[in-house]
This record gives sequence, structure tokens and C-alpha cells, in this order.
Amino acid sequence: MKNLYDYENTQSANTDLPFGAFKNESSPGQKDGTDIIAEHIQDIAYPLYQVLQLAGIVPNGELEDGNNKKQFIQALTNIGILKHAEGVSYEASILVWRIVGTEFALYRSNFSENNADLSDEESWTKILTIDNKNKINFHVETNISGSLSLPTFCFNSGAVDSDGNSALMTVENDILTLNAPAVGTTADGETFTVSENITLDISNLADGSYNCFYNPETNGLEIYNNEIFEQKAEPENWSINDIWVNTSIMPNVSYKKVSDTEKVVTKLVQTADVERVSNGGGG
Repeated sequence: MKNLYDYENTQSANTDLPFGAFKNESSPGQKDGTDIIAEHIQDIAYPLYQVLQLAGIVPNGELEDGNNKKQFIQALTNIGILKHAEGVSYEASILVWRIVGTEFALYRSNFSENNADLSDEESWTKILTIDNKNKINFHVETNISGSLSLPTFCFNSGAVDSDGNSALMTVENDILTLNAPAVGTTADGETFTVSENITLDISNLADGSYNCFYNPETNGLEIYNNEIFEQKAEPENWSINDIWVNTSIMPNVSYKKVSDTEKVVTKLVQTADVERVSNGGGG
């Protein structure tokens, strides 16, 4: 491309206009303004056509109007991850994003010529969300570690101490801490990133053995004196607060028993076994 100041009757480059600029006549009929010639139009228009070419789009013969005719915007969506725009027709597998409140969400188009709203789950798949604390929540099965899928119902990575040993969970003065950064995966394969330390006061716990869980829906820790069942069939004699990971279906589903007759699906992620002793603290 040529700099604008290379043409006749143009403005020189400056800080605000580093490529120069066209200029109008000083007054009607003076003919001291910039003549618009074929080279100008070619230098401006052809980069736009090259975007269409790169995106695999052929000019459709319709005039762009910025509202209903958006072929250039459609071309941009085919070669980059852009904010979702109403009225644009997206091709299959195109990624778009939007922000609702403080949450960033990434979506994948499931069909070609897709102009459906992002709330249409048949047309769009939500890939992940990032909250205002930079916690990444995956809404699809992940393969972050390369050729191996992440194990579920546990933390896949966590903080380490100065000797390189695991320090995912620590306890001091009856305060249990999940140390960030850490990545945990629920029983159904949804992955969450913890970017800030999370604490839980366990000073009121009676002596005994406990299971500690991370709850991604509250971004908090929960601790129960319960049993964890990882099996195909529903446990016959499980108690309130017990967890059942149903391994008979893929992805697995975890349930928490909340009454003698009721269980609910839960996103809890197992973090650690805690032993409460009477001389203070846990282990």
C-alpha cells in the first residue's frame, strides 16, 4: 500500500495521521484538494476484498449497509474469534464470545448459516466461561493435558511447597486452606480453575474423619463426615451427605444424599481427607 502523502494534493504525515491524509478544496472551484483516482480506491478496497478471499467468501453483489447486509463482518468471523453480533450468519465451528455482567463466555457454532441467539443450545455449544476472579469453568469435556483426559472428581493440579511437594490443602490454627492455583474436575468432566486461596474454619468440628470438597457453584469449601461411593449401582444404605459417583454412564454423574428419600446432582470436587483430633487442628 502507498502512503496517502505520496499522492498529489495530500496532507503530510503527522503524529495523529502517520500515513498522511486526503484534503478538501480550500474553497469550491480552487481544485487544490485531493483528486480521487483509481489507485486510491484500489489501495482502500483491495485489502477488504483480500479479507473476504482469506475467509473463503465470494462477493454476493449486494451493497453493504451495516445493518442487514454484513458480508464483510461475516468474513471477519471466519478468520478470528470476535464478539457475537446479532444478524450475522456464522459458519459451522466458528468461535464467538460475549460478556454478561463480569462473565466472559466462549461459544462454538454447531451449524453453517447460523444466525440463532446464543441461548439456542442446539445451534451453539458453550465452551467455557471466565468469571471476574479469572476462574475458568469448562462446559465441555476437556483434554488439557494433551493426549490424556483429565481425571474426574478430583484436583488435577495444585500448589506445591518449597520442596516441590504437593500443598493443595494445608491446615493451620483450625483454618483449612485450598491453595491456589489449582485445577479440579467434577465427576461429569467439567473443569474449574481456582485462582485465589479458599479457607474454611474447622474449629467447631468434633473429633473424627472427614472428607473435604470444593464447591465450584459457591467457590467455597464444604466438609462432611460421610462416605464416598464410586460405583454403577445406587448405594443401598447410604446416609445423608454421602456422595455417590454414578460410573454406569458417561460422563459420570455425582449425587449428594440430602434426605432419607432425596438425592441431588452435585458439582462437588473431592480435595482431601481431614482427620480432626482433640489436641487441635486437622491433618
